[in-house]
Amino acid sequence: HGRNDDRQLLTELEQTLRAACPALNFTAPHIGRTRRAGKPRIAFCSHFLFDHSVGRSVAAYVQALASEAIELTLLLVPPFAQDALSRELAVGSTIVRLPFDLRTARERIAALELDLLIFPEIGMDALTYYLALSRLAPVQWTTLGHPCTSGLSSIDAYLSHQTLEVPGSERFYSEQLIRLPEGSIYPGYPADNLPSRLRGRAQLGLPTDGPLLICPQSLFKLMPQFDQALRGILEATPQAHVLLPEARHGGQITAIKRRFAATLGPLAQRIQFFSRRSRTEFIELVSACDVLLDPFPVGGGITTWDALATGIPIVTLPGELMRSRFALSALEQAGVMTTVARDLPDYVAIASRLLRDADERASIRGALSGAAPSIYRD
Repeated sequence: HGRNDDRQLLTELEQTLRAACPALNFTAPHIGRTRRAGKPRIAFCSHFLFDHSVGRSVAAYVQALASEAIELTLLLVPPFAQDALSRELAVGSTIVRLPFDLRTARERIAALELDLLIFPEIGMDALTYYLALSRLAPVQWTTLGHPCTSGLSSIDAYLSHQTLEVPGSERFYSEQLIRLPEGSIYPGYPADNLPSRLRGRAQLGLPTDGPLLICPQSLFKLMPQFDQALRGILEATPQAHVLLPEARHGGQITAIKRRFAATLGPLAQRIQFFSRRSRTEFIELVSACDVLLDPFPVGGGITTWDALATGIPIVTLPGELMRSRFALSALEQAGVMTTVARDLPDYVAIASRLLRDADERASIRGALSGAAPSIYRD
């Protein structure tokens, strides 16, 4: 990460796989034939059409299309999950539960004779990745469920947002880049109110003896170059602590603690891990902290939107690639740009300044929490 070579690597991976296994070069029988009469046939194919960042990012699209004169199908990839959001998405759509078998799954999709097939998150699930190597519809798209090009010649377009792209960012995509000029990154986002009475740090089991930073991203997003920022901030603010989330797999925590021991030395003692919790409890935890650190070169997405309602100052260092620019998009909409860093030293300086300046933090909290409802409604 940070080398901006996704397109090259993933294109080479596709070429290697197709050469090694020609059976991956599957084309549905209806491709090239005269289109069957009737309503447009559109499908979303995903493992994550439930209360997940992917599900939230496409929920409003699915619901809008289901209300139109369209035959909408949700192609669910196992293992299947069911919750309130998955049930909402099912309304007005035909549900097809695919088998965990590439050949059979391809045949079932081909039989639908789709006009448009959308893969929301190519690269985050094995079966959807190999399905996307096929030509199952005349038009095939992907979008920002996985904020990275697919590298696949079988995917025609990448649906992104103007606020997430830099001039000339087409060069990072193997697909045609579609920049939506307006609209929310997470349309229809659930802007639940904060609890009426927020618990304090002591009640939440958090350190109370100094400033508190939180970086609420999955540990696999924390690249080694981000350790330099943690070190600089902890050195500049001797009483500060940093909160990170526990991983689902204990091996990730063991590995990152080993890395921190090498990169942070004794400062690693001021890193504390918090357990997973409900969305309401998570927002309460974020609200109890002083500063949120958006990591780089891979930043936050859905967690940034969760944090907006609390107003917590968000320090970010955007790069050229979309996956580092979600926090920047939200901050631009809120008109809060004083926490957007130019480089690593500036990132450390901004975070350290905010930890010292309670008045600036309070001003930013007012601006962000005030802007959050309009960002959610966009």
